[in-house]
Amino acid sequence: MAYALEIITPIDREKIVEDAKQHSMKERDLIYAAKNLRDFPQKWAVDRERDLYMYFAPVLTRPETMGTSLYFFFQGVLYEIRIETPFGSQVNIVESPSDLLRDEFEKELSKAFTVFGRSGEGQKDYFGNPDPFVPEFKGL
Repeated sequence: MAYALEIITPIDREKIVEDAKQHSMKERDLIYAAKNLRDFPQKWAVDRERDLYMYFAPVLTRPETMGTSLYFFFQGVLYEIRIETPFGSQVNIVESPSDLLRDEFEKELSKAFTVFGRSGEGQKDYFGNPDPFVPEFKGL
């Protein structure tokens, strides 16, 4: 199965919070955001068959930078990803996988971005205009 851009359902929210248990800070933020639905991500790029997905990290306080944080669930681990600038394509892998997984990780992340895009609206911006996003990886 391939990635699909889907709306996050209440059952999906439960899974996302459960999968974040390995990271107490992320889990705490997701639990809080799930109680205040406006703070919880609304869409995700998900490959349900392989249990891989990406979504925006909840923004609960004013960010220190102009970039965007996302979470990518890959092989049972929740990784934090940052798009460095609002209009750039440089992606920083905040928590890098092991050297053995780097190539596969980057390929899967690229596939997820192909569906999710920069804005979570696919390869369109918030206004529906074409916005092809090809990540340039930094930090791997």
